[in-house]
Amino acid sequence: MRISLATLSKRQGDVLDALKQNRKISVSHNGKVVAVLQTPRPDAKRERMLTTPAFGMWADRDDMADPNEWRRNL
Repeated sequence: MRISLATLSKRQGDVLDALKQNRKISVSHNGKVVAVLQTPRPDAKRERMLTTPAFGMWADRDDMADPNEWRRNL
């Protein structure tokens, strides 16, 4: 679905219905696409977190077994 920025607010219901059907919506301004709306993947944030290089980097530290206690002792 393609919608202009000017009519976006007037057709909010149609936009939400399209998003509920997992359709992408291109928002245009002066004939050029300026944004694409789509529903997020259910586990997108969790997937991104798990693939971050920093995830689990302190997992093998014994002094960090209880992070709250470690922080209190700073």
